[in-house]
Parts: sequence; structure tokens; C-alpha cells
Amino acid sequence: SYAGYDPVFLSIARSVIGGLCVLVWCRWRGIALFTPDKTLVAGIVAGALFGLEFLFLYVGLEHTTVVRNTLLVNTMPFWMLVGGHFLLGESITARKLVGLLLAFAGLVAVFSDKLSANGGATLSGDLLSLGAGILWAVTNIVIKRSKLVTASAEKLLLYQLAGAAVVGILVMPLPGRRSAALPFCRAWLCCSRPSTSSRSPMCCGSGCCGATLHPACRASPSCRRCLVCCAAPCS
Repeated sequence: SYAGYDPVFLSIARSVIGGLCVLVWCRWRGIALFTPDKTLVAGIVAGALFGLEFLFLYVGLEHTTVVRNTLLVNTMPFWMLVGGHFLLGESITARKLVGLLLAFAGLVAVFSDKLSANGGATLSGDLLSLGAGILWAVTNIVIKRSKLVTASAEKLLLYQLAGAAVVGILVMPLPGRRSAALPFCRAWLCCSRPSTSSRSPMCCGSGCCGATLHPACRASPSCRRCLVCCAAPCS
């Protein structure tokens, strides 16, 4: 679903690129980011929660549909309303209560047998997507209950992007993750016009022997055409 890219790698890339853009913007506008304001601890917590939210969001998309993922992630206001009542002292009015009940009914509908894709095959992705929505709400609650509420929007965003990058980097080496280099292996393992000869050195940068390919690249859809002409053993 990501054209060979690992979703965790995408989360890291998005966070790093976004963080660099924020730094450039703040530098250009003269916005101070590193002045002491006692937001560091809360910023680390908010960043970690935001990183987990990104992780749940991206990995969840591997196991459910985009429509279901979007619907479940956007249950955030539901969790925000509940958390705000108990943790922020925000009262639930009759209007809010009606919205809460409707949101809960929507959750029940999504997880009903009629809407479950492929007999419940999307359940893990649905739960991860729902978890992303919950983490989104928890992140907002942490911000509202801490000194982050007084921080600039740029600094708050940088905390979150940095947290997402760090969480992704910590998760990337775990077993079961696809290699982050999968989309790039074609650039040096596969040629744009693969040779029909199994012994052609032009077929793969690592040689004609399929056994020399990295196991992760063997599984990459982008390198399958390379493997076709590299599968023959070297003489």
C-alpha cells in the first residue's frame, strides 16, 4: 500500500522533512525556539505520544482501508470530550452529550459484522486506527494541562515532529519491519531495462547471483523483475 516503502520509514521521513521546514521558517522569521520556558518535559511527553499516534496511523493503514482508517482516527473529538470532562474539568452539555452518543453509535456501526471487511480481516488495522485517534486526544489533553499551552505553535509543532522521528527510529530495527531501503534497492540492484540473460552483470548491481541480494530486497515488489533475471545460480 506504500509502493514498497515501510510505513515507519514514511513517518520518520515526514517528521524529519517537516521539522527541517519548521526550523527554516523560524530562522527566517526570527522566532526563538530554544529559550528556556520549562516546557521540555511536557514537550517530550507530547512528542512521544504524537510519535506513537503517527506509528499507529501509518501501520494501521497497512491492515485496513483508508476510509475506515480516516473514520476511526477522527473519533478524536469523542475521546477529547470524555478526557476533557474528567481531566480538564470541562462540563458535558446536553448538546455535547448528543454528539457523544452519535459518535459512540458510529463506532459500534464500524465494528459491526456488516461493515467488517473480509470477515474481520481489518480488525488489527481498525484497532490501530482507533488507537491513533485516542492518542491524538491524549496528546491534546497533555498540551492543555501543561506549560505547552503557553508555547508558540512552532515550538509545539517541533516537539511533536521530533518525537515522531525518535519513536520511528526506535521502532524501525524491530523484527518484522521491512527495510527502509526497499524502494531504493531498484536504483542499484535493478536496471531500468533488465537484461534477459541470467548472467548479465547489468541486471543487478550486486552481480547475477540471486543469493547475493539482501533478504529484504528479495521481497520487494520493486525488485521482482530484477530477481527474474538474477535467479539463476552463478557459475
